[in-house]
Amino acid sequence: PSADRPTGLTLDASGQVLYYLSNGYGGTPFSLDITATALNTTSLVPGASLYSMGYNDVDGELYLGDAVDYASSGKVYRYDISSQAVVDTLTVGIIPGNYAFNK
Repeated sequence: PSADRPTGLTLDASGQVLYYLSNGYGGTPFSLDITATALNTTSLVPGASLYSMGYNDVDGELYLGDAVDYASSGKVYRYDISSQAVVDTLTVGIIPGNYAFNK
């Protein structure tokens, strides 16, 4: 019961890096080379507790959703993978859970 249950699984544009949230109900974001044999222990955003994740392969960015209190507007953090930094914060609807990107 205490083991990680990765969720929000998404691959990068090359198909070589898997991004995921650490817990079945969201969690901390991690990356993992697809050839790895164990889960990564270094979070992309240490201390974050997030609800959802999407990957924009055109811009190489992760969109990290925070449901806040599950009753009011949520937040989405735009995370640049190459600089390893949050570059923008968006206020969105209640419980941000899905992402779609135009190519």
